[in-house]
Amino acid sequence: MTSAPPPLAPAPSRPRRLISVTILGWLLIIASAILLPISIISILMLLANSYGTNTFELFGFLTVIVAPPLTFLAAICLLFRMRWAHLYLLILSASLLAHEIHGMIIGPTPEKVTYSASGFKTTVMATSGAYSLPLMAICALLIVFLLSKRVRSEFYQRTKTPPPLPLPADPPGWRVGHHGRDMMYYEEWIGGVWQRIDIDGEMLMGAAHHVIYFRTASAWQAYPEWARNRREEIIARIKAEFRAPEYEYQDDTSSGGGTITPAFPTPAPVTPERRSDPKSLPVLAFGFLLFLGIAGVTGWFAKEALTTGRTMLVIKNTSHRRMVHRDQEPAMFYTIVGLQSFLCIGSLTMVARILVAGCKSGK
Repeated sequence: MTSAPPPLAPAPSRPRRLISVTILGWLLIIASAILLPISIISILMLLANSYGTNTFELFGFLTVIVAPPLTFLAAICLLFRMRWAHLYLLILSASLLAHEIHGMIIGPTPEKVTYSASGFKTTVMATSGAYSLPLMAICALLIVFLLSKRVRSEFYQRTKTPPPLPLPADPPGWRVGHHGRDMMYYEEWIGGVWQRIDIDGEMLMGAAHHVIYFRTASAWQAYPEWARNRREEIIARIKAEFRAPEYEYQDDTSSGGGTITPAFPTPAPVTPERRSDPKSLPVLAFGFLLFLGIAGVTGWFAKEALTTGRTMLVIKNTSHRRMVHRDQEPAMFYTIVGLQSFLCIGSLTMVARILVAGCKSGK
């Protein structure tokens, strides 16, 4: 008795990544890059034991010194779908939301004057309420977005091999099932062992949660001998288990067409054609307008700074904001202009990438 041929190698499947997660990563890169110079300046002031910074408190130290560089690194890792970046953003959003809720509960704070050991006077101005409703809303929406099932699947994909089924005294003649996130399989009990063929598929978002790509009649011949001349029978069995409307079928024709895959035992699986997702077009349009606006604003600021020889140092503390003149502070001036130019070029790059993605989506 000849040994059964090995099953076909599963077709390589590349998960479809959410463009909303990619846009979030680039937005965080831009936001944290704006805050990086402030973090560096605060570190230098802290090392010099300078007064007038709020980095001596734990929350001030974390938000001013630790958060910007760590968020910049996490945003880059978010583009590569690293798990720790997803967890870090959840912790960061939850911490900011908890801090804002705490400030809202405490309410307004009075003016506070303290003196250091050397007699230096520090005044903390009174506030009408140390919380921000827009920031609370952003943090809450970000937590909901990061905890959504579709976003979590970007970072915590698990490919599970179906466990072997216990064999009864009279095992069934055939069975079907899922393999990984996208693939399906069909098996038959032949010669005392299960013989398998893999069926290409793809997970969808909508009424149908999977699409099954059946090989054409010519490409079907790459399967093992026991399945080659039984295409219609096997397809009918698969449809009986994977029924519409939960499943869709493509290339379900009985003749002609298709790329003929190499003969067994080293077949090249037919790669299913990627279908455009119309739901991604509004996200692409929003990202295009957003990054185009960022590029226009930062480019205009950089041009005005180089023309007039002065620019604004924008930091969190309103009382510390001031004009920076090229003649008086050249290092600080060119640092700010360089950052504005970097944001402009980076945003234009994202505009170009979104245009390319939009063209591919429309095909």
